[in-house]
Amino acid sequence: MYHEINLLDGRIFTTADVYQKPYAIDATNDQWQHLVWAFKDSGTKVGLYGLTRVPQNFIGDTSLVVVWNTTATTGVAAFEFRYRVVSGDDSASLDQAGQTQLQTGTDSASATANNQMQVSLSLTGSNFSVGATVEWFFARDGTSIGDTLAADVLLHGLFFKYSDNTV
Repeated sequence: MYHEINLLDGRIFTTADVYQKPYAIDATNDQWQHLVWAFKDSGTKVGLYGLTRVPQNFIGDTSLVVVWNTTATTGVAAFEFRYRVVSGDDSASLDQAGQTQLQTGTDSASATANNQMQVSLSLTGSNFSVGATVEWFFARDGTSIGDTLAADVLLHGLFFKYSDNTV
């Protein structure tokens, strides 16, 4: 069985050109007012920093699920996810350089503006352990030659998907 943790449900720090705004600002219909994270089309790497814990029912098989949309109808968005796993009590510093893993991926815009898009980035399950702290950085990589999307990316969800030990 799989479970997902929304990584956007905690305290988040952003780089320049990433901010929250009501979805209705970009949506055609002004019905839904929930907040989204806007990643500007700036030609730079812009992103979010966060922290989460690996759940007690974690057993492996992990991925990062990115739920996004855009007003553009052509182009490709390039994404990057870096993370560092710190486990144990009084055994590792939370203040270190580098990461456990860097994963990248791309996803094409829909031919219809504002359609929900999802891309999954595979993570190495053996990097994680129950109760460990995960420091992470998620970015739209506008410096990547693969990022050809000439519009903002609107992030609706960022989920840590994992296998669990429930029946």
